[in-house]
Formats: sequence, structure tokens, C-alpha cells
Amino acid sequence: MRTTAQVYLEEVNGRPIRINQYVNVEGTPFLQEDFSKGTITLPNGTIHKDVELKYDMVEGLLQFKNKHGIVMELTQPVTSFTIDYSRDKVTEQTRTFVSGPTVDKSAQANTFYEVLASGPVSLLKRDFKVIREEKAFNSATVTKRIAEVTIYYLKQGDELTKIKNDEKSVLSALKNKKDALKGYITANKLNLKNDKDLTQVINYYNTI
Repeated sequence: MRTTAQVYLEEVNGRPIRINQYVNVEGTPFLQEDFSKGTITLPNGTIHKDVELKYDMVEGLLQFKNKHGIVMELTQPVTSFTIDYSRDKVTEQTRTFVSGPTVDKSAQANTFYEVLASGPVSLLKRDFKVIREEKAFNSATVTKRIAEVTIYYLKQGDELTKIKNDEKSVLSALKNKKDALKGYITANKLNLKNDKDLTQVINYYNTI
């Protein structure tokens, strides 16, 4: 397993991370602070498994460790990547992200969509972070904070539809099966503000 990662680290293009990039900025730019095992798929179809990865959600870049243990930023495009994610150090899940151009040809290479559900209709989550400057009233001090932005999309064929994570928006986007979905949401007491419940609804749609 480790050999695969070392081969990958010798093959890909990377650059040393910018050490002072997030100095004096409150919050974390990363999906999670620790490096986690992941898989990267390159545009030529090459897959590299068991790579130590960290995802910078501000820059839309993956960080990895090279064979000398130095942290680098991946500079070449990737088609998709997965990363093992643990929110509470107990519950772990593998999260899958696909590059923007594979979803929308006009998207930039450093945009990624998380795949929550796939099928005739896919549920995608565009989750990224931005640095915002705030200045308190009557203060000359500017505080930089990292804020998270989340947008949901449904993709059917080449059509990408922006939705909100609520019942009204989902039913409007999938009106051809509105009554069945509404009944399913009610019967299962689903809250579409919750990613798990939202994903469950789209998975159900794909079966009816």
C-alpha cells in the first residue's frame, strides 16, 4: 500500500506549500486539519491509492507529502479524489469529490463538487471556503476570518440545476415525481437541511 503512495508522490507535479498563506486568519481552510488516506484519479485514468491528503477548500488544492515527508501542493489537474473523513474521531466516512470541468465545462479546474448521490439524477455539493475581512464599529483593526459556503446542485444528463436544501426547492426541481417524493419525505420524517436525509430523497427518486 505504501509503495503505491510513494510511486504517486514521485510522478505528480507539486510545489512547496506557502507557509505564511493563512497567518493571522481565523479558522481553518481545510476540510480537516489532519492528513488522511485518499485516492486520486488523474485525467489519463491513472489511479493512485492510499495517498496522504489534505484538502484546502479556499484554494481548491490538494496537499500531499512527498517521499521525503515534505508537504507539497498538487499543481496538476485531477479528475476526482476521495478522502477519509472523520468529524468526531469515531465516525468515519469516505467522501468523493469530482473536478468542476467534469460537471460543468465552464468551471475552473480548482473547483470541486462532492458527490452525495449518483444515478439518473446526481446530487452534488459545492462546498468551499472564503476569507472575509471584518472591521468592528469604530475600530481600525481588520480581522480576517474563514467562512464556509455551500451550494447544492442536481445533475441530470448535461443539465445542472441549483437547488436549496429544503423540501420546496427539491420538489420544484423534481416535479415529475413530486407527489411520490412528498409522501416519502413525510412518511420518513426527513429533514432536507440534513445532508443524509437530502441524499436519501435523491436516492429514492432514482428508484421510482
